[in-house]
Amino acid sequence: NAIFFQVRPNNDAFYPSEYNAWSSYILGYGKDPGWDPLEWMVKECHARGIEFHAWLNPYRISTTGAQTQYVSGSIPAVNPVNDSSNLLQSGNSIILNPGLQSNRDFIVDSCMEVVENYDVDAIHFDDYFYIDGVEDNKSGDWKRQQVDLFIEQLSNELREYSAKNNKIVQ
Repeated sequence: NAIFFQVRPNNDAFYPSEYNAWSSYILGYGKDPGWDPLEWMVKECHARGIEFHAWLNPYRISTTGAQTQYVSGSIPAVNPVNDSSNLLQSGNSIILNPGLQSNRDFIVDSCMEVVENYDVDAIHFDDYFYIDGVEDNKSGDWKRQQVDLFIEQLSNELREYSAKNNKIVQ
């Protein structure tokens, strides 16, 4: 009765976004497919009585160590990946630094863009944690608090949106 579909896998999107470039999983990084896959998926799910749950990786940039997808200039200027000081890397993993309020704001804005533009029933996350080997000078409690701050901020935004729009987004 519900589908979980990944709409933001690697700081990219399966929908037109002012924050994220088109996902490389569609036609190649930053290439506009000429239609809105997310709009179609939500519509088709709801036509069949199926809830649509948008699944996002909030922090993940890369698991291969490569950032070649950003060379094309297709990434929106507001995306924090444009400034390497917003990123953390350990081995091949690159993420947005959860400890930066500006990154948390960006991720909340990306989530709210989905909620405000599509009739999604829920938001889900994968990989919403620090990667091993980064900011080792910070305690585990501090790192967990940064993630908690993000979740609290998004929860507040979702509740406000739901109350204003007489809707419940899980």
